[in-house]
Amino acid sequence: MKKIIKILIIFLFLSSLYGFNRYVYISYDRVFLIEVVNPNKVIFNFINLSDFVKVIEASHIFLYKKNENKICLGQVFEDNNTFLGSYLVKDWNSGGLTLWGKFNLKNSKDEIFYVYREGKFFKLEGVSESEYDYIYMLLGNLNLENKNIKMQFYKLGIPLKGSFTPEEREKRLLKIYKNCFKNGVNPPKILKIFKIKCPDFLKKYKKDLIKNGIDVSGIIDRNGELRDIKILKNLSESELDKKFKIFLINFIKLNFLFLPATLNGDVVQARVKFRVFFKG
Repeated sequence: MKKIIKILIIFLFLSSLYGFNRYVYISYDRVFLIEVVNPNKVIFNFINLSDFVKVIEASHIFLYKKNENKICLGQVFEDNNTFLGSYLVKDWNSGGLTLWGKFNLKNSKDEIFYVYREGKFFKLEGVSESEYDYIYMLLGNLNLENKNIKMQFYKLGIPLKGSFTPEEREKRLLKIYKNCFKNGVNPPKILKIFKIKCPDFLKKYKKDLIKNGIDVSGIIDRNGELRDIKILKNLSESELDKKFKIFLINFIKLNFLFLPATLNGDVVQARVKFRVFFKG
């Protein structure tokens, strides 16, 4: 028994040092659950325990990096290979989707997930994977047709988790959050970008490409596809230039990962410009 307690204490100590990959907020009127899949993707589950329909936008969910004083917004929800900017949960109902964003999670104790709704910042509490699984099992026993939630929580042993703060008491956090948007738009994100190995047919330009790279522009559409791609540099030989552009466009389409922009909960297309770098 002492050995088990000792192991548990060590685990809790290590968790406090390195952070969590499961986060929960549980109250009598709503439940938010987050499972981290990778630095750019989380599973977001929501239970609406109220008489009102709730709309949640992907950008309402964000990661606050306390040590950097920086916010990383959720970008889009993924549902059946399509992207959604917002998600509607009916009263006394539940749902879940994959949430994409440029979170750059490092599993640090200084990383905190929030949901900003109805003028409040809901702070999710980090929990261990085993505690999360246990809580998830308990929540699965909720009867959403029985609206005596407090009694159900008591009988099922569901704990209250997390906390919330009105926005007027979090003015600094609110300011950082609002500054994340450009002209009211949650701009598109590039999640995956690679250096390209310079092909043999470009030996003549190799040094220049490695040193300066190539500027590329295009439109990230509502499906996260980059189209209308333009290479913002011409090579001197027309046939070589044509071959190079085909090579570069195909490489970008196969190896880069883009997320579309959102505007007021709707996914929209947006033009982007970025630089592609080469290696020897």
